[in-house]
Amino acid sequence: MWMSEARWAIPSLMMRLTSCMMTLSDSETPFSS
Repeated sequence: MWMSEARWAIPSLMMRLTSCMMTLSDSETPFSS
């Protein structure tokens, strides 16, 4: 049952991560080493 959830959960997490990275790069915060 969790397989169907992962189908949308994974892409959703990817988009969230991408938006987070863009926000960090935009604010130019030395978060990533």
